[in-house]
This record gives sequence, structure tokens and C-alpha cells, in this order.
Amino acid sequence: MDAIKKIIKYFNKSVKKSFMTFVLLLLFSIISKLLILIPPFLNGMIIDFLIMKNPKKIFPFLFFALIIYSSTLIISLIETNLNIDLSNKIIIELKQQLCDKIISLKREDFVEQSTGEYIERLDGDISTICSFYTNILPNFIISIIAAIGAGFFSFYLSLELSFIGIINFPISLLVNKYFGNKVKSEYLKVRNITDEITSFSQQIISGEKTIKGLHIENNIIDFFGRKLKEYSKINKKSGMVSAFAGLIQMIISTFFELLIVALACFYIINEKLTIGSYVSFNVYFSQFLSSLRTIAETNLNIQSVIISIERIESIMSYQSENIMEKQDSYIVGDIEICNLKFTYKNNFKVIDGLDAVFHPKTVTSIVGTSGCGKTTILNLLMHFYEFNGSIKINGLDINTLPISLLRNSISYIQQDPFFLTDTIKNNLKIANPKVSDKEIEDVCKAVDIYDKIISLPNKFKSILKENACMLSEGEKQRLAIARGILKKTSIFLFDEVTSNLDGKTEKKISDLILKLGEKYTVIVVAHRLTLIERMPRILVLDKGKIVGEGNHSFLINSCKTYQKLFEQKEIGESKF
Repeated sequence: MDAIKKIIKYFNKSVKKSFMTFVLLLLFSIISKLLILIPPFLNGMIIDFLIMKNPKKIFPFLFFALIIYSSTLIISLIETNLNIDLSNKIIIELKQQLCDKIISLKREDFVEQSTGEYIERLDGDISTICSFYTNILPNFIISIIAAIGAGFFSFYLSLELSFIGIINFPISLLVNKYFGNKVKSEYLKVRNITDEITSFSQQIISGEKTIKGLHIENNIIDFFGRKLKEYSKINKKSGMVSAFAGLIQMIISTFFELLIVALACFYIINEKLTIGSYVSFNVYFSQFLSSLRTIAETNLNIQSVIISIERIESIMSYQSENIMEKQDSYIVGDIEICNLKFTYKNNFKVIDGLDAVFHPKTVTSIVGTSGCGKTTILNLLMHFYEFNGSIKINGLDINTLPISLLRNSISYIQQDPFFLTDTIKNNLKIANPKVSDKEIEDVCKAVDIYDKIISLPNKFKSILKENACMLSEGEKQRLAIARGILKKTSIFLFDEVTSNLDGKTEKKISDLILKLGEKYTVIVVAHRLTLIERMPRILVLDKGKIVGEGNHSFLINSCKTYQKLFEQKEIGESKF
């Protein structure tokens, strides 16, 4: 009953908007199936008339059969069109729902799954669900109708043969019930190992440069090979369980079919059954058993689709952030952090009673040892995670602010920027479609990326391929900074944005950051001394608290933690 409830629930979710298409598909499929039931009866009559040497009565039956077959072909074409249409609608609907959910997940929930798992759910699981509702479920309903129709003709032609053959059905049900749970268990293992392989494939592609840099190609190939062998072993076991269930059913069916043939021969010899009637019976009963077998095997298909439904439901059950509400405004004012505490799910405490204030028209740099929580502070300002304590902007607690309003007020430029496979111009405008071409050009000049862009054959219309591979790491960073500035917000967060820049470009970016600080609230996380020493205000973070505040000259003489950062090379020309 739980399985049926889940299937009905997902039927409403995935087919509701395309219900009429589903009904039409089912209607034409039923008509097609009913029409197919007529020719075997006609064929049986034709054979009997041939045996009686009465050819005149054959032609009307042949003509009628031609009309039936022609109608079936036309209906089959309509069925195919409806099936494709329904499949497309269901896949689009489910993928859109799941994509919307993934995008709106809280950051702390998003990291619960790997990239490969999300891809498999968007692709494999949704395809399984779609196939169930467009093929398996209609076939199940049609098989019930076909079983009734074929059963009627079978019992009409021979009551005794039909009773013998129908004994096969309850045995098939028992076999399917026994193997159903085994198939579900093995199918789940296949889906899980498929997730792992997909995820690892993504990691290989995204980490290609690192793999070559470490010269670990052979190790990666060996690891991938072991995963594939594990997949092959699990998939083989799953396939063999299904095959073994099918084999047992085939043995049972064959036994009863041979018994029917033997009894039919006895009846024909004793003139209790005509040859034509037996031929018709054979076709009808074959359809009858085939329909019953489809009905019985639906249990195995249900186990597979339930796994896919449960895997998608595990994502859909997470609470979503309200990101869909559009905001054209943003908030301006002081950022006040009071007694902030934060612990990751692995019980690793990062922030412990932190207090800080960030004023408009200022630039503040946060420094500290690696892993001390600098980036975590930026993440909490974006409300990526739930926390204890208080963060207020312009006196408003960010826990009470709409997520869309909060994030519309902040430009968060990170160390590893993300770009769409689209034009440079569209990538720059994605955060603010209203910016003009001149504004784009001016900002690109300010971050020293303009000359690179206009040197490309299609300039701003050049397509950024996956991960913007046509650009260097420094050029990607400059483009990301330009996009963040074009967003036109009141707060700017920079996380290690100069780590991949040369000295000349770093100075330009530093100048730009300081200029932004003349109008906006700017917070910078950095390691490079050449950037830090230019910051008018520096906060030193240690053990989840602020232990020092001031400019570089003040802190280097008065703050022991700041001094240790230099001794341990946590601050310098590069990140150690």
C-alpha cells in the first residue's frame, strides 16, 4: 500500500499537467489492443473454411482483417506521437521541479550529496519514473483489458484448455512476489554505485589539471577501473536475479503450454475441437498469458521506480530557501555581528563568540591561520548556514530578512568563480541584466580584463566554454570581480580574489577595492601581504574570535597573533 501511495502521489506530481495527453494515450492504446483481438478469431474462421473447401466465405473475412490491420497501424502512429509528447512533458516537469529544489537547497543540506548523485537523480531516476508512467503503467492497464478480452475468447473457444492454462497465473504471482524484494535490493546497489561512478567522472573532468600536475593519471585510471569492476559485479548480480526470476516463470509457462498442446491434440483427434478454433485459441491464450505475465511483472518494475522516487524524495524533503521572490532593492547600513557561534555538522567548532562591526564606506580585511573561519564568516553573512548569535544589517536581523533581499544586497566574489557556457557578455550580465554595454566595458577596464576580451575573435560575444578554460586563472578571477561589481550592491565580500593575480594586476584590483570602499561596505579575506598592508582596517581572527584590530603598522607591533602569521608564513607573498 505504501508503494501504491507513492506511485499515486508521484502520478499527481508528474502527470497532472499532462493528464489529458495520458488519457488520450491510454484510450488509443486500448482501442489498438481491442482491435488486435479480432484478427485471430477471423484467422481461425478462415482456416476452418479452407479445411471445408469453402473459399467464397474467406474473402469477406480477409477484407475485414485488412481494415483492422490498417486501422491498427494508424492508431499505432498516433500512440507513438502521444507517448513522445507525454514523455517530454513529464521529463521536463520533473527535471524542472528537481532542479528548482537543488538550486534552492540550503548550503548545509546541499553538501549532503555528491555532484554525481545529483546528476544521477536528474537523469537516471527521472528517466526511470518517466518510463514507468509513460510505458509500464499504461501497459499494465492495457494488459488488464487485454487479459479480459483475450480471456473471454479463450474461454469461449475452449473452457477446459483455458482452466489448465490459467493455473499458471497464481504461480507467476508468487514467483514475482518472492523475487520482488530481491530485485529492489540489488537495484538500489546498482543505483548507488552508478552515483559513485558519475561523481568520480565529474571529479576527473574538473580536476584534470591537478591530475596532470601531480602525474597521477595511472592511479586515477586504476581507481576508476576498480569502480567499473565493482559496478559490473553488482549489475551482473542484479541482472541475474531478474533473469533467474524470468527463467523460473518461463519453465512454469512452458510446462503448462505443452500440457495445453497435448490436451488440444487429444480434443482435435476426437473432433471436440476444430483446427481453426485451436489456432485462434492458441493466439488468444498466448495474449492472455502474456497480459497476465505483464501484470505480474509490474511488481518488479514497481520496486525499481519506488527506489527512484525515494531517492528524489530524499532531496525534495529538505527545506528550501525562498530564493524565487524577486528583489529590485537592497539594504544599506552597518553590519553588526554579536556573539556569533557556528559549528559544522562534523562537530568542528569554527566561530566561538565572535563580535565585529563593519561600517559603510570602509574596507576591512580579515586575516588568520588557514581553517580559522575567515571564509565561514563570509558564508554566514550570506546566510548559507544556520548559526547561533546575531548578525544584523542596518539593524535588521538577517534571520528575519528574505533570502532574496539579503543576497541581492551583497556581491560575494569567491576564489573559484563559476561561469556558464555562454557569451562573456551574458556571463557578466547574469547578476544584473539591466547594466549597459558602456558600464560593462568601464568595469572590465577597471579590473584589467578589457584588453583580453577585445583581443578575442568575437570580443564580448565570445563563448566561454566549460569552466572558462580559454582564460587563465587570473583572467577568470578578474572577470568574476567585474561581474560582482556590475551587480551593484551595497556590500562586497572578496574571498582570496587576488591569489591568482600578478603584482601589476593585484595593485589594480587593490585600488579598485579601496575605491569601492569609498561608497560601500567592503570585507576582504586575504593572505597576500601586498594586499593586506594596504587595507585601512584589519581584523585578526584566532580560535573563532577577533583578537586584534587596526592597520598593518599597528598590528605588526602590537598583536602577537598577527606577528605569528608572518612567522608561520600564513601571511606573505603567497598562500602557504
